[in-house]
Amino acid sequence: MDNVVEQASDTLYGADEHAWIERQIAALRDGALDRLDRVNLIAYLTDMAARDRRELGSRLIVLYAHILKSRIQPERATESSRLTIREQQRAIRRLLKDLPSLRHRADAILRDVYPDAVEMAFDEMGKLTDSDPAAWSEPDLDVAALLHFEVAG
Repeated sequence: MDNVVEQASDTLYGADEHAWIERQIAALRDGALDRLDRVNLIAYLTDMAARDRRELGSRLIVLYAHILKSRIQPERATESSRLTIREQQRAIRRLLKDLPSLRHRADAILRDVYPDAVEMAFDEMGKLTDSDPAAWSEPDLDVAALLHFEVAG
């Protein structure tokens, strides 16, 4: 019987994720742990955690790239860039509020994605700067400081 439940649950997981989630919730509520699709549930939860870290990393890349550009070329800061910085700051604050455990990993994620932010900023500034992106070092990367950064103008 367990094998039949696993096969049905596995098929549902691939065919209708929402229905599969509802079935997992019902099994947990009922205390029917034998009805849980453990293999897919573990994979799903692992993917969710990774997705949240990826979202934070992506938002930090965009935020820090715009901050770098505004620091290196303040005369070229646009209203669009200022709005992008503020929107990324808001979204990151919401993410960290909704997922407090990410707050403890945020600085490490920032250090991890920092090279991508530098590359993005340099690509966008491209020929407009003589600066070498390898020289843009930030030894003490701090998400809290980025969330309080304000572009003059």
